[in-house]
Amino acid sequence: MPSSFDERFENSFGTVAFIANRHIVDHLRRLCVELKMDFESVYVWGLVAHLSAIKFFGSGGDSAQISATGRVPKESLQGVRLSDLTEISGLPRETLRRKLEALQTAKKLARDEKGLWTLHPDGIDAHTKEFTKETVQKLLRAAHDIEQVLLRD
Repeated sequence: MPSSFDERFENSFGTVAFIANRHIVDHLRRLCVELKMDFESVYVWGLVAHLSAIKFFGSGGDSAQISATGRVPKESLQGVRLSDLTEISGLPRETLRRKLEALQTAKKLARDEKGLWTLHPDGIDAHTKEFTKETVQKLLRAAHDIEQVLLRD
């Protein structure tokens, strides 16, 4: 049996790539179908969520070590500027503005008094929480399957 991760990965590349990509493609499909959003809107919503929490989690490292409770304190979230979203997303400014406004109408995002974009307080409803729970379960199964393939080869 190969000893290094790189050797195991190389030997099982096709199977590992299939499992990983199947998970990603299924997740993207579920995002659009089950949350009833187009892909760009899902992307913008997720981007605002992640950029809002980046001060709390940091831009790298082990996010699981940050909060003993597993919760992000609301006061640690920050609003996001349209110009930052435009630069990071690579989407045209007008497309981004339309997506943000539609997400605001859908109560997924809110705009504060400074014009910064944040998550809407009611944007994470029971359906979204259940969706996320199922996503984590599917991710863990995919990770387990990949681990089993890597240990086998």
